[in-house]
Amino acid sequence: MPAASTYATAQEVSGVAWSKQLSPDDYSLRLVVSELTDGAVMRWGTDHGDEAVCVLEGELDVDGRRCPPGGAVVVEAGVACAATAIGSTRVAHYGPTDSTPPADGLLGPADADGHGVHIVGERGLVPRGQRHLLANVVGRFVVSYLSHLRVPHRASGYGPTSISRTITRRTRSSSSSKVSCGLGSYRCPAGTAISIPAQMRYSLRSDGKAFKFLNYRRDASRFAAAGREEQSELALEIFGEKIGDFR
Repeated sequence: MPAASTYATAQEVSGVAWSKQLSPDDYSLRLVVSELTDGAVMRWGTDHGDEAVCVLEGELDVDGRRCPPGGAVVVEAGVACAATAIGSTRVAHYGPTDSTPPADGLLGPADADGHGVHIVGERGLVPRGQRHLLANVVGRFVVSYLSHLRVPHRASGYGPTSISRTITRRTRSSSSSKVSCGLGSYRCPAGTAISIPAQMRYSLRSDGKAFKFLNYRRDASRFAAAGREEQSELALEIFGEKIGDFR
């Protein structure tokens, strides 16, 4: 979609330099990438689902807590808050189009009480370099269902075989990389957003060069790789007490 001077979704945001929607209008997940001017304010009311704002450049301040580049602001469903841009700030804003939190995932429904806003720094909840469950991918889990992953140059792509997940997924390749990756016959240059429906088998491939991407799902999922048993991709189960359930 072309960039606009107003925020690309129906949310109160001041100080928008540009904003563009990177998700289909009829899709269950939403992705908006925007550049905010110094002092711009993003406001949430109480009618929204679990959302995450990844800071690509600049900083966001939430009640005196700073979110640096590479970090994320996680706003749980129904929580009213505001985030202020410190300097020129570029963000990727993920969320569901349905404001009702999922209740039938691996963890069941979220607790009714204790919702809030979480600031996760650039190291994430698992230190950089922790090996991903697919063996050839390293990265960090920002929160349970949002991750920042890097495929090393020695690997041919994301996963040695094609895989499918039990839940709808959205991924976005890093704009800082000049490497394009392939999805079937499609070439996906830096900045591309890919929407992958639940139960869809897929495989991301590069030309042998390293690439990185942000990966978002609405809830915990299981995935099945060709020739393997179905496995849980829930960070809480992979890393135990290092990961909290932020729902």
